[in-house]
Parts: sequence; C-alpha cells; structure tokens
Amino acid sequence: MKRYLPYMLLIWFPVLLNAQNIKRKGTMGVSLQLSISDSLSKALHLTQTEGALVKQVFPGTTASTLKIQANDLITQVNGTAIHSGMDLIRNARALRGGDPISVSVLRGKKTLVLKGEVVGRPFEQHADMNITYSEFAYDNGYIRSIYRTPKNQKPLGTVYFIQGISCYSLDNMGAKDPTRLAIEAMVQKGYAVFCVEKPGMGDNTNTTPCEEAGYNLEVEVFKAGYKHLLTLKDVDPQNIFLFGHSLGGFSAPLIAQDFQPKGVIIYGAGLKPWSEYLIDVFTLQQQKMGEDLATLRENFENLKPSFYEYFYGQSSIDDLLKNQTHRQVLQTVMEYNPDTKTALAGRSLQFHKEINQHNSAMAWKKTKSYVMAIYGEADIAAIHPDDHIAIVDYVNEVHPGKGTYLFVPKTNHTFQETGTMAEYVKMQSNPAEYERMAADRFNYKLFDTVCEWMNDKLTKTL
Repeated sequence: MKRYLPYMLLIWFPVLLNAQNIKRKGTMGVSLQLSISDSLSKALHLTQTEGALVKQVFPGTTASTLKIQANDLITQVNGTAIHSGMDLIRNARALRGGDPISVSVLRGKKTLVLKGEVVGRPFEQHADMNITYSEFAYDNGYIRSIYRTPKNQKPLGTVYFIQGISCYSLDNMGAKDPTRLAIEAMVQKGYAVFCVEKPGMGDNTNTTPCEEAGYNLEVEVFKAGYKHLLTLKDVDPQNIFLFGHSLGGFSAPLIAQDFQPKGVIIYGAGLKPWSEYLIDVFTLQQQKMGEDLATLRENFENLKPSFYEYFYGQSSIDDLLKNQTHRQVLQTVMEYNPDTKTALAGRSLQFHKEINQHNSAMAWKKTKSYVMAIYGEADIAAIHPDDHIAIVDYVNEVHPGKGTYLFVPKTNHTFQETGTMAEYVKMQSNPAEYERMAADRFNYKLFDTVCEWMNDKLTKTL
C-alpha cells in the first residue's frame, strides 16, 4: 500500500558564523550492494559475507582518501563491527570532518586496516547567492541553520522555510531537488531564505536522532530557530514570512502564533486533526490509486478501535505493541516496522501521536499574520483542497481580509507540473520514468505568485 505523505562560472564561498561548536559532518562516500549472494561472494573470493559490500567509491570522500575499493567488504569502523550495510549507514552518521578513522575491509581473502581522517561534506556554493552557515544551542547540543540571501542586494524580506515530515537535510540538496528549487526561486526574486536542520540531521551535534524525535521536539526546535533568525544581520523582524511545506504547513501556525510574522504561506497541508487526515490517507487516497472505496471503509471500521486507542486512549505505545490486535493495526494503518521502530514517513509512533494533540484551528485563530493557503491540483499527499479552503475561510472569519486561497493547476505535492490528479496517479505505474520526467517540471510560476503576494504585504501592517 503506497502512501504519499505530508528533499558555473563564479564560485561564491559560504560564510561560517559562530560555528566553532559544530564540526562539519563527514561523508563515507560509498554506494553499497543491497545483498551478497552466494555467487557474488564466490566470484569475489570472500571468506565471509557479514559486512557492507562496496559497490562504488565516490571521489573526494573519506572512502576515496582511505583507498577503499569497489568490492571491498567493510567489516569494522573505528573498532565497531559492521554486520550489514545498515550498520555502516548508522555508523557513518557519527563521522565528523577531521576526525581520525580506521576502517577494516576484506579484499578477497585479505584483511586490510585503512587509516586516515574523515573528509567533511563540502559546503553548499552558488554563483547567485550568499550562503551563511550558522548554529544555535539547543538543550545539550547545537542546531545548524542555513541562511541564503541574494547576492549584491539587501533582501526584500526573509522567508523561514519549514520542511515536510521526512527526515532529510536541507544542506547541499541535489541540483534538481524540488525543495532546493523552491528556496532558490524565492532568493532569485529578492528574498532571503532561512532554514534549520531537524534534530539529528545535517551537521547537528548531540541532538535526538530524527527517527526517534517527537513532533513536539521538532516544533520547539523550529521555534528556537526563529529566535536565532532574529539575531542575524539584515533581518527585518517586521518582514518575516513562514513557508510551511506539507507537514511544515501544520507546524507553521504553531510557530506563527508565538512570533506573529508578517505572513504565513502553506502548501499541501491541512486543518483537521492528524488522525482524521490519516483516515483520509487510508481511504480516499487509496481510492484514487484504484482501490474500492466501500471495501476500504469496511476494512477501516474493523481497525477503528485500535486506531482510536492509539490516538486517544490511555495505553502507552509499548502496551499497544504488546497487544497482538493493536500491533497488527499499527502495522497496517501506520506502517509500523518493528525492526526499525518507525512508522509512516520514517517517523516514530510517538511523533504521529503528538501531531494529533495540536489544535490547528486554535493556532490559526491566535495567528494575526497574513495567510496564503495553496493547493496543487495533483497533490495526492494533501488529497483534496477542502482543508486549504477551510483555513482561509476561518482566517478571514477571525481576522477579516487576512486570508488568500490559491489553487495551482496540474501541480503535485513537490511543486512539479505533472498534470491532473488522474494523470499523476497514472504516472505512478512507472516510478522510475515518472521521476525522470518530474525532475524537469518544477513550477516556477507558483513561486512567482508567492513572491508577488509577499511583495504586496511588505508595506502593510498586521
């Protein structure tokens, strides 16, 4: 069951501000074989198969400087045994640039110990913008912030970009990553764009791993990021806009009610409680993917007791998982994986439970900002435009004239023009072909409209 929930010529070098507490995250720099078959093991003359088998080594990385080779089997990193590719991925998260590293590899029948220093990831560079890396303290660790500003001009205002639900970094995204293109589109229109990494992501130091972090922690980190933003050079506190994408659109009013930015823009989000949204995910979304609605609703009726006990009952998550019926429901509806202990979108069960504890309508009521709610016609993650319209209607009810609704034709959840909802769903029959096609269909016109809306609000008061 597939779910779509709410990633030149002149070189400008990035700036580091007060970043002495954060060391650049390291990169191992390998791709791995997904499995080691008996035939592959025999062909490589391996004397064991426990470890991470290297498929490719990328230049300029830690693996490259250590002279790790394709077909090496990595068995230890800094004395820690590596039993699988996932072990190596987990271990690599702790690597920091400049730290000493020792890697044991099995090359055919020979064991080698390769030593050197971890290579840090390169800093992001762009010919047309300044990129400033900074940090702020949070609990016992430090959070990385990235501030992108237009080159050779003072920003018109600042956009604080709040990312979606998944655990991903906003640092050095791929050239065609739609989040990167969205940020760059707003910078090219004269706006600074500020963002912070989620706990456990990017260069963050001594923070809760993203997959284990609760939603309340994530929102508090975003709020701490807003306070940090106010300390940066050339930031006009009267002209800050929040842009919440996907789950970031649920988080945006929770942040806005505390800080009252000039405007709040959300794309592909919702208004109803998270549990009700997930019911739509389980039924309406699957219907659009070809499942029978009557059967889906009948099936969900049988799951409701456990579903509501999870969201509204007094049982702890550990107790729910001990109950076979409840556990099966969590595995079916929430896609809980007992091996990784993660659920939908790679987040914890506690994360989803905490989202449901927030009253989005109350947050919008307390937010005095100008609001733009945007729905893309092919946004199967947000499912339908109703919540976006309801947000704007409610904002205009409690704060007359502050809400604007925008419907964007033929645009999906990640800002790409992929046709109508029906056309988008049909494309999913060939995911690889869809990804190749969608990569070149970013909707720049959407961000032209967003920036025009912000321009209109710059001289207005709340």
